[in-house]
Amino acid sequence: MPPPRQRSNTLTIGPVRKVLNPQTNTKRPSAQGEQNESSSEMQPISDFPSPPVQIVSCRHTQPGELIPLPQLSTAPIGEIPQLTFQKIKQCIRICDFSDSKSDLSSKDTKKSALNELIDVYSNPKMITRLTRECHAQIIEMFAVNVFRPLPNIPRALLFSDEVTFEDSAWPHLSLIYILFLKFLESQIDPRILQYQLTPRYITQLFAALDFPDERERAQAKAVISTIFNKVPPQRPLLRLITTNLLAGVPEGGSINATGYLLELFHLFTAGTPPPLSSGLLSAFERVVLPLHLLPRLQTYHHPLVRCVLLMIRKEPKLCITLLKFLITHWPLTLDHKSELFIDEISQIFDETMPQDVSSQISSLLECVSIAAESPSMTLAEKALKFMINQRVQASIIAKPTELITQVFPSLFRVAREHWHRNVQVTALTVMNTLMELNIEAFKSVAEQFKEKSYSESSVKEQKKTFWDQIVQQAIQKDPSIDSSIVDRDMDSYFGFSKSKIKEKRSVRKRSMTQINPI
Repeated sequence: MPPPRQRSNTLTIGPVRKVLNPQTNTKRPSAQGEQNESSSEMQPISDFPSPPVQIVSCRHTQPGELIPLPQLSTAPIGEIPQLTFQKIKQCIRICDFSDSKSDLSSKDTKKSALNELIDVYSNPKMITRLTRECHAQIIEMFAVNVFRPLPNIPRALLFSDEVTFEDSAWPHLSLIYILFLKFLESQIDPRILQYQLTPRYITQLFAALDFPDERERAQAKAVISTIFNKVPPQRPLLRLITTNLLAGVPEGGSINATGYLLELFHLFTAGTPPPLSSGLLSAFERVVLPLHLLPRLQTYHHPLVRCVLLMIRKEPKLCITLLKFLITHWPLTLDHKSELFIDEISQIFDETMPQDVSSQISSLLECVSIAAESPSMTLAEKALKFMINQRVQASIIAKPTELITQVFPSLFRVAREHWHRNVQVTALTVMNTLMELNIEAFKSVAEQFKEKSYSESSVKEQKKTFWDQIVQQAIQKDPSIDSSIVDRDMDSYFGFSKSKIKEKRSVRKRSMTQINPI
């Protein structure tokens, strides 16, 4: 795993309105720099600025200015290798992007050099004229510009969905990423990449996935993907780092990189022929499944589902493992996570052909039935529609009485009591579908439910009558007891009053005769 990186120097909010935790650093930035002693988590949340937030470069200007060199397009053929090498060395110079008015000449010179180098590495004929030293210097130049400490960002802002982070140095960083991608994709000696892209270099590259600017994270992921395709000897290392970083996410690792790490995990696993190795089976249980438990699941749920689908296609028995895990950790009080769980299971049932899941359908429908009675309209509708999924219907056909008995009470309560009319209609539609699957079983379950409801209501009424008698005796012995207060509390507890017992019985009898949808 990459070593923990230091928080760095300056954070400027908007158009330089406020600077948090400034720190001067004239040394060459490194991922191994000193730890910033200031803690962003100690800052009061009330002091946090409003979005948008702009993160400025943590670089500081270096003495002297870059001297423009002759253009490569007009240089003699014999001077192109040396001139290219000099321009690459120029791009190692770090400019100060914390101030838009500083290093203007050097910034223009460096930008022009980067654009020329991109043209050179986009032209196969020009690449053949370059030396090995030029290629090695490109790798070094990328490291100097990209491998830098993280900016010092308050934790509350970092995990806010309403704040967008933009690095003011991105216009020149984007050119560096483009140049490095062109370099990796060019037809150069693979041995240069194999020996220059050391394990430490690749580890620091993964650290770039943690930067708050989403554009840089996307480019860093593209670089790692290209290295995976171009340098086969480094593939085991790339897989190991990705798996270890994902395993650390539930333990407090960064959320920023999770989605991109999952996309890389999908890329690295896609080329593995079935059946999956023991290492990948262990990674599914140790790494992929625990990612379902985090509160910010929605930020990376889509790539997570892609990884789950890919691994289940290669190893169908993992479907049972997934269902057991989701049922065990079903979020009874988090509607948005319940929706994500239902969406994921529906997609797996629709797009894959897993092993027989009938052993888990009963437990799964128990969780879905609870979700169907949720006040959330979207969750209730998703849960109801899941009950008529083709695979669920097949299981109901195989075990009609058991499964219809399990979902019928929830469907009946939703159809009668849910606050939203559309959800009530959906519940009736689901009941009609279940009745068409097996009319006899549905009628039998409905009759049993009606008898059980009568019995429960009768027992409740008997208890109410019994306690009413006790209350009357107590009032007779102690006239100070306020009978109106006692009656109100009794009615509130049992849900009905003495005067409404007969009326409630008649209403219940009429409603129970209509529970079978038409």
